[in-house]
Amino acid sequence: MKVATIANTDLQIMEHNEERVLTTDRLAQAYECEPNNIKKNFNSNKERFEEGKHYFKLEGADLRDFKNKVTNSDLVGKNANILYLWT
Repeated sequence: MKVATIANTDLQIMEHNEERVLTTDRLAQAYECEPNNIKKNFNSNKERFEEGKHYFKLEGADLRDFKNKVTNSDLVGKNANILYLWT
């Protein structure tokens, strides 16, 4: 994985389904806000987001596969059962 700088922050570039993605925590870093703000805004505006276009929701086997591919262990919580990746 590569590292990109956004808003004076180094962000590790990850790919899922051949698209560059960010975790909620990394997206919050880029916007210089708290991850809870991203989650609240998403939950308040779910109808505006299209899964597979704006985000990917990983769970179950897809999440396990993604966790196995990620080399930086702090990008995905060890006990996470759902992970949102933002395009």
